[in-house]
Amino acid sequence: MGILRGYVFIITGASRGLGRELALHVTREGGKVSLVARNENQLRDVARFAEGETLIASADVVSEEDVREVVSRTIDEYGKIDVLINNAAIGQRSLYGEGNRIN
Repeated sequence: MGILRGYVFIITGASRGLGRELALHVTREGGKVSLVARNENQLRDVARFAEGETLIASADVVSEEDVREVVSRTIDEYGKIDVLINNAAIGQRSLYGEGNRIN
């Protein structure tokens, strides 16, 4: 335990799935995590189960302004960023509109 102690992570898509599990693992191992996703309520749920320090950063990673804010808040809170896990994704439906898919 504690192999990630002292490391600061930003994990996008942290509200569910792989991002959630990565965030929980990092905190179990002593890392500090900025949890990033659009759904703040889901991020709060992840933070509640985390075993270490978390920062909730509700943001849309498509927005450059939101991303800059997450980076700024993380550095303000923890003094640095060591690891970025860019796990956020958008589905084809979101990107190309209803019924428009790339084959």
